[in-house]
Amino acid sequence: MKKLLIICLCLASILSLTGCGKSSNNTANTPAVNDVPVNSAPEGEVKADIDLSELSVTMAYSQVCNILAEPDKYFGKTVKMKGQFKYDHIAETNSNYYFCLITDVTACCAQGMEFILKDGYVFPDDYPQSGSEICVIGVFDVYKEGEQYYCAL
Repeated sequence: MKKLLIICLCLASILSLTGCGKSSNNTANTPAVNDVPVNSAPEGEVKADIDLSELSVTMAYSQVCNILAEPDKYFGKTVKMKGQFKYDHIAETNSNYYFCLITDVTACCAQGMEFILKDGYVFPDDYPQSGSEICVIGVFDVYKEGEQYYCAL
């Protein structure tokens, strides 16, 4: 019985080691920035340095959390992400804020990133309905409002 147990433990140890590590052949041939795929957009489209739209919802959620936790690493990078469109209106300043919201796989947790469209778009006419799936691409930056700093695309 002891011999069988030792053999099983050795086999389990060997199998656990073979599952680790990166594969040397990249089947998608997709370059990566910080282990996130880079968008290989067709000519004429904006290429993303970080393409979260290609990741699973759990990985995209985690990466957005990472971007917002360590924004210095991502300043100036072009980010592409897909999620739900949400907006918030602040009555005190009469300002609207627009977000691409990503939930984790269980939809119990959500993380959003604000985006600011270029001039010429009017809310609500030029925006999707709240809760609609959207895909946004933009340059990651920070702006200051009052004494607080905010991240946005």
